Amino acid sequence: MRTVIKNLRKIYTSEGFHPLRSNLLDTIKIYSDCDIEILNGYITRIEPAIEAADSDDVVDAEGGIALPGFIDAHTHPIYAGTREREFTERMRGKKYEKILAEGGGINYNIARTRAAGDDELRTVFLSNALRFARNGITAFEAKTGYDLGDGELRLLKILNDLKRTLRQDIRITFLGGHVLPKGENKKEFIDSVKTRIINVAGSGLADYFDVWAEHIAFTNEEAEAMIKTASEAGLKVRIHANELSDFLAVLLLREYDIASIDHFDFFNDEQVELIVSKGTNVTLLPLTQFSLGTENYPDARRLIDADVTLSLSCDFNPGTSYSANIQFLAQLALLKCGMRVNEILNALTINPACSLEMQDLCGTLEIGKQGDAVIMDLPNLESMFYSIAGNDVLYTVKKGNVIYRRDHDHQKLLKA
Repeated sequence: MRTVIKNLRKIYTSEGFHPLRSNLLDTIKIYSDCDIEILNGYITRIEPAIEAADSDDVVDAEGGIALPGFIDAHTHPIYAGTREREFTERMRGKKYEKILAEGGGINYNIARTRAAGDDELRTVFLSNALRFARNGITAFEAKTGYDLGDGELRLLKILNDLKRTLRQDIRITFLGGHVLPKGENKKEFIDSVKTRIINVAGSGLADYFDVWAEHIAFTNEEAEAMIKTASEAGLKVRIHANELSDFLAVLLLREYDIASIDHFDFFNDEQVELIVSKGTNVTLLPLTQFSLGTENYPDARRLIDADVTLSLSCDFNPGTSYSANIQFLAQLALLKCGMRVNEILNALTINPACSLEMQDLCGTLEIGKQGDAVIMDLPNLESMFYSIAGNDVLYTVKKGNVIYRRDHDHQKLLKA
């Protein structure tokens, strides 16, 4: 199949196969008035006036811009039940810890997910994958974590089945250590998680294991017991850390290789130095702060200046960040986290690609990589940050296939 993307005003991308940090995070390559040719899923040319007469598909960018397809390396897309009532309660001042203790929060989704049939869970996941496509996401990490019993294996099997048919690339994470389900004994639960880790690693159902180290979830010692089992079983590790407090979970890096530390809203210099020495990716999730109504946004500028490798994610989940709006995420990173425009683009593309070990396939627009692009109805990259809370995605292209196209809404406004 041959696809040609025509009528692009600008193309913005980094290049290469390595994460960017420090001053390099602020560097991108810009093409003007060039087309993109994609042959059998991979980019073969980026140059002016590519002949499109014999192509299978011509994508008319209408004078817009092309960016590498966005990569979201932290999502929770498979569950049952939404928590809009809880959201409004939080806005009236009710603390998340109290909601969780009363059986709400994640515990609400656990009960609903355990009761849901496979078809319902597939429908929810596919609906969320479409939501991602509408926002320009061409690859993402998908976490479990809303059963937290033996049904976690069911969620992993559903994800693996869907992975084989979904156009978007996904990496699967077994979030076995999300929280302690209401009414369960913590020691017994941790022992059961360790058993499930061994089963998951042996069956190849997941790419990563994840655990939340926090005062409302698991202590560092408890998290370490699960991480140790995962590491010994050959399962790579990601962690939720330092989301609600400076919980020192980062110190687990002294003993274990961790692919990504996610949230990281509270930290000190010792932790930052350890992260830099290990070269570990940090994924910031400022949409979560927005959704929780706090001002505890992560200090990305401090991390970048310290040479930390940064990625950005929406943290899409049914409770504390029910949004996949990458454009708004980018605006929050600019307005609240001290990041710059080019840094944000790289933190949404090449860096998360490296975090998920997908950098050979995607994360940049260059010859030899997959034809994964987001075409935006904008005159330049800076304007993506100007349209507050908008979504200016015109097309999402995956391996040369258009997986989302915005209708011409203005035509619906006009009488025949």
